[in-house]
Amino acid sequence: MKPAAAESLGAGHIRNVGNIKHPNIPDIPGADRFRGRRFHSSRWDHSKSTAGERVASIGTGASAIQYVPEIAPAAAHLTVFQRTPIWVSPRYDEPFTPEQHELFERDPAEALKVRDAAFEAYESANFGVESAMTKELTEIARAYLTRKVADPELRAKLTPTYPVGCKRPLQSRVWFPTFALPNVTLETSPIVEFTERGLRTADGAEHEVDTVIYGTGFHAADYLRSLDVYGTQGRRLRDDWRDGAEAYLGTVVAGYPNLFTLYGPNTNGVTSIIYILEAQTEFVRRTLDAMNVRRVHAIDIKRGIHDEYNADIQRAMQDTVWLANCNNYYRHPNGKVVTQFPYSGTTFVAMLAQVELDAFDQMEATPCQESTTRR
Repeated sequence: MKPAAAESLGAGHIRNVGNIKHPNIPDIPGADRFRGRRFHSSRWDHSKSTAGERVASIGTGASAIQYVPEIAPAAAHLTVFQRTPIWVSPRYDEPFTPEQHELFERDPAEALKVRDAAFEAYESANFGVESAMTKELTEIARAYLTRKVADPELRAKLTPTYPVGCKRPLQSRVWFPTFALPNVTLETSPIVEFTERGLRTADGAEHEVDTVIYGTGFHAADYLRSLDVYGTQGRRLRDDWRDGAEAYLGTVVAGYPNLFTLYGPNTNGVTSIIYILEAQTEFVRRTLDAMNVRRVHAIDIKRGIHDEYNADIQRAMQDTVWLANCNNYYRHPNGKVVTQFPYSGTTFVAMLAQVELDAFDQMEATPCQESTTRR
């Protein structure tokens, strides 16, 4: 394998190659003609406050729900452009009491009980469209929306047509009240172009603004977007992943010897990612130790095992909320779910723990390679 980076890396250089890195900025005609400022929420322009400005926020997802309520009160006017409404549930984040802190310090097992309860809640989760969990969470979110938004017309605009979980689940106690502010407008007519003074929507209206904020998320389905990785016979990872990234248990990729990925394709969504990462790092350590003992120089997951696994998990996705009627970052543009794992976290860990070297094509070390390694 010949790995190569799209950019040269100096000694000690660390690059973030995570999938929540590259901003997704929509291609709206006329952006260059706009005379105001525009920036993505992850690249916030701190040179000037939005207080007293006419602000446009494009998007109503996990990014917007964080900053919109914060900037709304001080803006001269804030227009929130919504393509798709989101389900929002109340945020339950009551702080631990001093008595609980004292108990946890005195008896760590009590703190572990809290952690284990959260873990078991995820383990028992069922992300099926028709599951009891999905229906219950959707009704909770619907009831919360009804309580918080009195205006029936506004409530209708804010009501999704898909079940909870199709998009990233969101929690907030300040999102809905923001739309009751007199200086905030929810706009659902699609944006068709920038003008010199703002944004024009499909209904012909021009919305004059000073600042446009893209709360439009990231290219989360494009794994290792910032790297060029080459495998056997000159293959390139971004070409092989053109129709959606895939790996065996999110950790090894057929055709790319000795390439290990953490938080790789289809490892998200069903438990704490720290639990998944711990299992992956343990697998990598165990595999490298086994390679050293057997004097194996390189390993490449067998193509049949790799492909059969990925076919299986895609079949398991079919009745889940991730493939319900909404757009989400879990899917490649062709519809393939590339981020989520369709089983429990403990299932993932157990499957990875069972993988041995016989699942790989192996290349033994030559005497020259052994000598080099030992030096």
